[in-house]
Amino acid sequence: MIDLYSSLALKLIDSGKTAWVLQHSSPETAVEQIAREISAEQVRCMIAARRRGVCV
Repeated sequence: MIDLYSSLALKLIDSGKTAWVLQHSSPETAVEQIAREISAEQVRCMIAARRRGVCV
């Protein structure tokens, strides 16, 4: 689930869109909420790495 959210968010970012949908939609379960929080952190780290010129 974490990989799914992270890859979806990165696809949106790569296409020039934001991952707003992932951050502002309501999860249906506690597990989904945790997966979204973890994937959001991973995406933030990937974006920061890309800005520093590191390919991820």
